[in-house]
Amino acid sequence: MAKSKPKLQRTQLNAVWEIIETAQFIDKLDKSNTSLEPLTLTHIYRGNLMPCILDKRIDEKQVFTLKIEIDYDENGEPQKDTLEWEFETPMTFRDVLKGNHEMYMQEAGLKTLWQGVQHEWTNYVRSNFSHREDRKVYSAWATAQCTAMTQQLKFKHFNSSYAARLNADFRTGKYLL
Repeated sequence: MAKSKPKLQRTQLNAVWEIIETAQFIDKLDKSNTSLEPLTLTHIYRGNLMPCILDKRIDEKQVFTLKIEIDYDENGEPQKDTLEWEFETPMTFRDVLKGNHEMYMQEAGLKTLWQGVQHEWTNYVRSNFSHREDRKVYSAWATAQCTAMTQQLKFKHFNSSYAARLNADFRTGKYLL
């Protein structure tokens, strides 16, 4: 009997993470020579995207949008800022994070190489906070979104089942550090 093709459905997927805390956590793992395990990735990048990637329920390359919401103090007054990108070329989630030497985007009328969230965040902090003692960042939440054709959830999809049991309101739940 021939195997039937898996049924696919269009799904809005997202990964949400706090950039500062994630960088500190990954640095801590690097110093202890500990590798990132799939369950750790599910805790870092909350939402339904990472489990679908780990369970291979979606194609690796997707068209993403990315937003970083920054909360900071300036002279003791709370402030907010937002950085946003819309990509037209399919790329992997790793490309979103680390960049891709073949991925270009239009920025301020110029064609520039996409170097990843980490690079963009570092540039933002350098230009807006490194020489300003009156400003202090206290959170930076990143959200990567895509619409993907997903396979139906099956028993073998451990990461998806595990992620569904995580705290629904993770911003006030258990943190990494």
